[in-house]
Amino acid sequence: RLSLTLTKECSLTIGAFISSALYAAPDGIFGLEDTGYDPRIEIVSAHVNAHLAEKISLADLAAKINMQVNAFSRFFKQKVGVTPHQYIMAKRIDLACHLLHDPTLTIDEIAAKTGFSDRFHLSRVFKGKHQLTPVEFRKELCGDAPDPSKYELNKRHEGPLTDMRSWCKKLEK
Repeated sequence: RLSLTLTKECSLTIGAFISSALYAAPDGIFGLEDTGYDPRIEIVSAHVNAHLAEKISLADLAAKINMQVNAFSRFFKQKVGVTPHQYIMAKRIDLACHLLHDPTLTIDEIAAKTGFSDRFHLSRVFKGKHQLTPVEFRKELCGDAPDPSKYELNKRHEGPLTDMRSWCKKLEK
């Protein structure tokens, strides 16, 4: 039982570390090596990153690079390897993972900041990717945090985290 708990904790820590590193990585380094560089992908990616909390339509993305919607969808999938919708959802989930490190944010606030309609939509999509709900993910990452006022975000970390638990520093009252 202890071994299973440690393995699960290590897996979550490693997964959160990778997610944090991928979120911080420039978008241009993924999926473009085999198909050649195209600046239009960077334009679309920058727009997605800047508007994750908002509704992002294929028509808006296509218009950003002067393409028709169907042609844009084929172009994007060919260049990136996933559909625009899959890309947007992956970016939203990665941002949610990043925000879940801050125990002062509620799940509703995280859902709003990541463009999900509500906490239930976030939870369904999040569980589909990580096999845990956001609440379960946070508990595994930071431990039980019934009172967020007893925790503070460790602001010393500027880049990818080396120790995920350092984000959840308990204040002694």
